[in-house]
Amino acid sequence: MYTFQPLVDTDWNSHVGFYMVCMMAIAIMAIIIYAWKDDELSGISVVVWAAFFAVIVGIGHWVSYQPERVYANTQVTGEFVGFNPEVLTEKSGKNSYRVDRKMWVTYRVGDALVVLEARPATSYPKNVILYKN
Repeated sequence: MYTFQPLVDTDWNSHVGFYMVCMMAIAIMAIIIYAWKDDELSGISVVVWAAFFAVIVGIGHWVSYQPERVYANTQVTGEFVGFNPEVLTEKSGKNSYRVDRKMWVTYRVGDALVVLEARPATSYPKNVILYKN
């Protein structure tokens, strides 16, 4: 994958979101137990709610503790080749059409052609530094 800017390494060592989910689950479960104590809920519904919150906390733990990603961001030089327009026409209703227009810029890196999405009203240089990941 090539990009115009280097990709930022992801840091998954912050578990604030997981701890917030745990605190919210504990607070809501305390409210449910209080309602159960006053005979407003049955024991089965309390078990169902507890299982529901256990699944949510488990998913929060799994998402929070992912390994860190480090990108290579190897600098390569690309030579401008040209622009490639793309027009997509889609029917979005009775007798009406939606047209999507995109512009792509092509650079040559070694023997390979790299196609990146172009932004309107942006000039692209003849030689550019791209980042390979």
